[in-house]
Amino acid sequence: LKEKNNNPQGLKLGDPVKKIVFNNVFFHYTQQKDWTINNYSRSFETDKINYLIGKNGTGKSTMFYLLLGMLTPQKGEIIIYTDKGGYNLEELNLNHWRESNISYCSHQTLVKEGSTGQKQLANIGKILTEKVNSSLWLFDESDNALDKENQENFNQQIDNLVKSGKLVIRIKH
Repeated sequence: LKEKNNNPQGLKLGDPVKKIVFNNVFFHYTQQKDWTINNYSRSFETDKINYLIGKNGTGKSTMFYLLLGMLTPQKGEIIIYTDKGGYNLEELNLNHWRESNISYCSHQTLVKEGSTGQKQLANIGKILTEKVNSSLWLFDESDNALDKENQENFNQQIDNLVKSGKLVIRIKH
């Protein structure tokens, strides 16, 4: 991904995220002429697991990159709501946003030892223990190689995050 301005002088959001709203968001990668995200509007809230479901190449992971502040929409806005109000993602100090507010768990992992499922399980365990104070949890097909028993345990952990007031967005096929 192309480096972007992390807005170091931006607002350091310290309050828990309660809702995220994508308002008419458009995005395409520079090498493409077609929109990857085309006039997308949706609210993500804390009282449930928010799913992004679709085929490969439909922009699900790109939406996470937009939410992480790694990419910027060409049009539209992403609004982050806390109990104190709403903030445009572009107003935030994006390094602080990622480090202090977000837990991101991908199907790709930096764990080197073990099978794909073992690596994913280790990655999930690490994220769940090291980022407990995050209020926004992003899971990008992070359990797709787990066996049935570990998937059930993972689903229970996600349910517990939701019950504790965390905002959870999960990509599934």
